[in-house]
Amino acid sequence: MGESVYLSKNLTTDQLLFMRMLEEHEVLYFKMAEIETQLGQQWGNLNEVLENLVQKQLLLRLERGKYTRTEFQDRNVLASFISESGIISFWSALHQHGLTDRFPNTIFVKTTRRKRSNSLLNTPVRFVTVHPRKMLGIINIGYGDKSYPMTDIEATLVDCFDHHQYGGEWSDLLRAFHQAKINGHVLTKYLTKYQNLSAFKRMGYLAELLQKEEMSNFIGIAQLHLGKEYTLFDPTGPDTGKYIGRWKLRLNLTEDQILNIIENPY
Repeated sequence: MGESVYLSKNLTTDQLLFMRMLEEHEVLYFKMAEIETQLGQQWGNLNEVLENLVQKQLLLRLERGKYTRTEFQDRNVLASFISESGIISFWSALHQHGLTDRFPNTIFVKTTRRKRSNSLLNTPVRFVTVHPRKMLGIINIGYGDKSYPMTDIEATLVDCFDHHQYGGEWSDLLRAFHQAKINGHVLTKYLTKYQNLSAFKRMGYLAELLQKEEMSNFIGIAQLHLGKEYTLFDPTGPDTGKYIGRWKLRLNLTEDQILNIIENPY
């Protein structure tokens, strides 16, 4: 707050008018640089109005120049808002799709713009920077200003296999893959764009092991994306186990262990 900002004890006419106009225009969150255009009115002392409303807890400053009305608490909406190109994905999207019962304590957002992870309404937000080619499978959840972009089921799974550290425990990801109704054609399209051979191999092997419905074409195409090097099946596990030449994988979890993880969640 600048030294020249005057903090009034009570709501002034300008402060009351500003809040009234937010209500009339159904503005839930906004950028300081754009709000006067949105409301169709100029405030000569906008910074002072906003600072006073923050101090009176009628507005909440999300970060510099970005605000929300205090009563609006949808963290997914606000996380995508402050990250510009942000898409809710990884563990957060797995949970939203009902593919994991474990609730993430962090909001995971993928974005093409580098952004430092921070906290939003006392909830950690992790921004994961990805190449623009990986911004695929985007759907909208909710309506109007209460909506936010999120990855579809196939893109969510690919994101988690691409960056497993943001998808919860490896066992959670195995269960999610098993539970998900996956479109093999869409999965192939996304994995081809991602250019991650390890993800292709692991997902192809799992689809075959679990005999996923209508994924025979995907399994065949995955066989063409193995590369020359062997990959650990569980990237979080030790470099041990049986080599599977058909998939260029080293099973540091046995097939019985994989099936036991999937069949026994706890």
